[in-house]
Amino acid sequence: PEGVYFLPALYRTAIIAINQLPVTAETLWLRLLGRGKTQDQAVGELLELPQGNAFRENVLELLISWRVSMEINNILETEDREVFMTLSQTYQEWKEATKQEGRQEGRQEGKLESIPRLLALGLSVEQIAQALDLDLEQVRQAARE
Repeated sequence: PEGVYFLPALYRTAIIAINQLPVTAETLWLRLLGRGKTQDQAVGELLELPQGNAFRENVLELLISWRVSMEINNILETEDREVFMTLSQTYQEWKEATKQEGRQEGRQEGKLESIPRLLALGLSVEQIAQALDLDLEQVRQAARE
């Protein structure tokens, strides 16, 4: 493949020229590890991936973790700082969305946990569904558990 140079079989080694790799989804991770224009283009591609894309979220999380460890050691170069500033906003958006999702799941779980107590107070499944803004089937399912 373009950008990959194999040494003689005896060495079982290949050299990857990151800046010569084709611009494809398969090479995105390696191009993110590059420098300059190659890395900038790869970061742009990463940020264009839809939110919720597992690859996008995993890479952002890894890059932010790496940034934190680099800052602790105070060895980020100017170029690296620029890349991370670009990623910071995206990471913050992802982090906030994750928190919001967690809050919603917590509220939903709280509603479902209250169903047995409400049934014990004599409320009907329909009344509970209406009061908690849940589907009837969700209330019935929670009542069975």
